[in-house]
Amino acid sequence: MEVGSQSPVDVMKEGKRRGHEDHINVGISLMLDLETCKPFQSTRQPSTGPTRDEGIAASDIQIVNDDKSLGPSQNLKRTLASIDRNACFILQVGDKVHPRYEEYPEPELGDPDTRPRIPVCKIVDKKAFRLSQIQKDKAKKNAALTTKQIELNWAISQHDLSHRLDKLKEFLTQGRRVEVVFGKKRKGWMQRKDVTDEEAQALLHQIREAVKTVENSREWQSMEGQARRQAIMFFEAKKK
Repeated sequence: MEVGSQSPVDVMKEGKRRGHEDHINVGISLMLDLETCKPFQSTRQPSTGPTRDEGIAASDIQIVNDDKSLGPSQNLKRTLASIDRNACFILQVGDKVHPRYEEYPEPELGDPDTRPRIPVCKIVDKKAFRLSQIQKDKAKKNAALTTKQIELNWAISQHDLSHRLDKLKEFLTQGRRVEVVFGKKRKGWMQRKDVTDEEAQALLHQIREAVKTVENSREWQSMEGQARRQAIMFFEAKKK
């Protein structure tokens, strides 16, 4: 029987049995040219958001069961018609080799896997999904609002100050609030006699100027305490 009159599966079996690589290649080529195989080509492509419902680029899908096992392949349109679209949606969470072609020879190391793939999906409850998104957004917001502290002393060297200011700007860029603390509370109100009032004011000015270089940042509360003693400065990144 000529290769052209055989089915793709027969060609693959014949090629594998005889050990002829050219038969296997012909089988793969025929398999990929079949009209019925086109919907199962890889769905891995750049996306700006979750792939869901009619946006899933395939005619068949596999659903993840509650026990995390995979159900059999099923038609996407029929699956969409079977669920309550007001309450649920189908979300693609990945893809895999289509069950029909799992027994076909795997590619050699370094060669692309041309076997047709099928999207792996979940049926998602819309209310639960929205609640999950709200909780994630809240967690991100809370993380962004976490207050960071940077400790300085009035006689800090310019080298150390440069590192502290870099950290201050980094935190502000992340959207965090930052407290710049002079002196440690456990040591009480501590005066640094080796720093003049002018030097202390110059240090405060240098810190404020560094904050100005971060877009939408500000000193949101007046400094507590006194220069040359224990004090706290308060900065944050303003919301746009």
